[in-house]
Amino acid sequence: MVLVQNDLITPSDISSRLGTTVPQSPQQSTLVTMEKQAIVDALDKCNWNKSRAAELLGIGRTSLYSKLKKYKISMK
Repeated sequence: MVLVQNDLITPSDISSRLGTTVPQSPQQSTLVTMEKQAIVDALDKCNWNKSRAAELLGIGRTSLYSKLKKYKISMK
């Protein structure tokens, strides 16, 4: 799990290392949606300055870049 690039290890991180899939519960799906929206909101608030958005979210820039890739979020 040292290779996980996020601040939080999720079931999908584990399953990807094992070559299996883990279905998401409705709660996990809601949390994913909320996290994606929080990232987009922070980016909008910071005029898409990723360093400032990461600071606003309380995460490192590397973690933000990983989440942008994971959720396929790109500048509009």
